[in-house]
Amino acid sequence: MFSTIFSKLFNCIFGFFLISFFFLSSQNFAGSGEDDKEDKVSKEGSWALQFSIGNNFNLSSFQGSMVSAQYHFTEKSAIRFGLSPSVRFQDVENDRNSTQSDTISNHDDDNAELTKFSIQIDAQYIYYGSKSNWVNFYFGAGPRFQISHENQESTDNQYPDDDMIVIYETESEYDTWGAGLSGTVGVEIPVTNFMAFLAEYNCQILYMSNESKQKSIRYSSDNDPEYKREQEQNSSQNYVNFSSTNVRLGVSIYF
Repeated sequence: MFSTIFSKLFNCIFGFFLISFFFLSSQNFAGSGEDDKEDKVSKEGSWALQFSIGNNFNLSSFQGSMVSAQYHFTEKSAIRFGLSPSVRFQDVENDRNSTQSDTISNHDDDNAELTKFSIQIDAQYIYYGSKSNWVNFYFGAGPRFQISHENQESTDNQYPDDDMIVIYETESEYDTWGAGLSGTVGVEIPVTNFMAFLAEYNCQILYMSNESKQKSIRYSSDNDPEYKREQEQNSSQNYVNFSSTNVRLGVSIYF
């Protein structure tokens, strides 16, 4: 509860600071002369880091990429790079008792380990169709590649009586990869000589391939044949996925 309140308060303060900074910077930019610092927005040879603006003015990954950078080799042409790695490790343990008439009727414990990693790589050629001091219209397209791997192992021990343990072991693997094209259409609104707002629409079409392997084993601590069971299942799926996003707001920091 406290962490949620603190997070919302911090986001509000940060949002107020961000708006104030943009307003003051835009006023200085509007009133600046030719002798001020060089204008970096969409200029040849300039770099930009890009962030999405979310609820309460949170800055987050742009276009689904943890790192999004753009290089202008001319005033009307740029290359945008996106990289989004993800790694997750999780270990869960549970111990459960079920009771009936104040007597323990069943007891079991389980543990599970999850390992997952993924990476997405984007590259887009961006062309600025029209440019002015107030708004720049642009569109672009380029390749997108993504891959992920997930492995999950779990063990479930059940105790039907005091002299025997029934053990369930399962292992699952999921592999996914996709390749295709992504496109974008948007506008860029300069607010300072090094910062600009973005509003853009994105879409993508990807060829996707999924493979899964699942294996489960059940046996008892006394090797009773009645409880022994093994099962294995493999599946694969290939399909084409087309998706689009709502208009997203962002900010570019040029240097």
